[in-house]
Amino acid sequence: MLSIRAWWLVTAPVDFRCGMDRLLLQVRAVLGRDPVEGEAYVFGNRAGTRIKLLCCDRHGVWLAVR
Repeated sequence: MLSIRAWWLVTAPVDFRCGMDRLLLQVRAVLGRDPVEGEAYVFGNRAGTRIKLLCCDRHGVWLAVR
């Protein structure tokens, strides 16, 4: 079960063809921080109609699209 301690909203729109690796680079570039366990990052597309959720935990990285 995921246990999220902190949520981060990335306000710059992202290309939804991006995978986990590219989104992790976005976290480093836009937020200026390294992804750590227990944090979740929310990305949106330019139109504001879709989101991607990137979660980091001790097992790895989880990516959900809605």
